[in-house]
Amino acid sequence: AIDPATLPEATRVAAAPGQGAPSAAAADAPDEGAPPPSTDAAEAYATAQRYLRGVGVEVDEALGVQWLTRAADAGSADAKYDLALHYLEGRGVQADEAMAVTLLREAAIAGHGGARTRLEQIYRDAGVAMPALPASANATPAAE
Repeated sequence: AIDPATLPEATRVAAAPGQGAPSAAAADAPDEGAPPPSTDAAEAYATAQRYLRGVGVEVDEALGVQWLTRAADAGSADAKYDLALHYLEGRGVQADEAMAVTLLREAAIAGHGGARTRLEQIYRDAGVAMPALPASANATPAAE
């Protein structure tokens, strides 16, 4: 369970289109396979999935996270959700609950139902009321 003290009272406002969570995971990108500075969100997300699942390449969790970060920075709600799960579980990155909650919130604001459901669960499990999301984020939660 997440420590309620680590939950931000007010996470940052939704990023402008094309901007997302900080690129901490991509700071030390290796040369081969690393995402280029400008990458389409859908292309970056697809490449991340190939590295994370080993489709046509060796499984490389760290490189997959770098590509997820690039896709999240480019505005992909799916990438923000997946990256949040990596931060929650410490897969390919150092576990960081605050970053995970920030990414889940951004994905939920972008309409990702699974992110909203997971965010609600985190706050419920912590026994803390979840801060309201903007009205534009009132998507129906996806079934899990």
